[in-house]
Amino acid sequence: NSRAFDLNGAYPYSEMYRRAAAGKNDSWGIRWWFSVWQRKGLVVYSRQSMVANEGFDGSGTHGKKQSSWQQHNVFDAQLPQPLNFPQTVDDTIFRQYCQYIARHVASAKLSNWQQALNRIRQRMRRGLRPK
Repeated sequence: NSRAFDLNGAYPYSEMYRRAAAGKNDSWGIRWWFSVWQRKGLVVYSRQSMVANEGFDGSGTHGKKQSSWQQHNVFDAQLPQPLNFPQTVDDTIFRQYCQYIARHVASAKLSNWQQALNRIRQRMRRGLRPK
């Protein structure tokens, strides 16, 4: 149900998904969230990158060129081997996970004033050109 997919109204994921399906939104993030949510999955987000992403030469669709220190800020410690993850996730744990994510998303929402300022900044960077 769309209310659960939207984390009980914390974020309009359903609308983003509809826009992506219609070709109006090119976000990989909504596809990622749908695949996690559909499978009742959990995601581990590390505090520091654990990969060397070398795809920041400016030629990508969603990326821009970054300085070399940004490209090489990679986790360097040894991880325990093997990494084991559960094959299934208990429904209660999944609900708690969704509640946690909803609280995080809600706390990260920008006020209308902040959103307006961001739109002005974006247009100024584009030289006040229309979208």
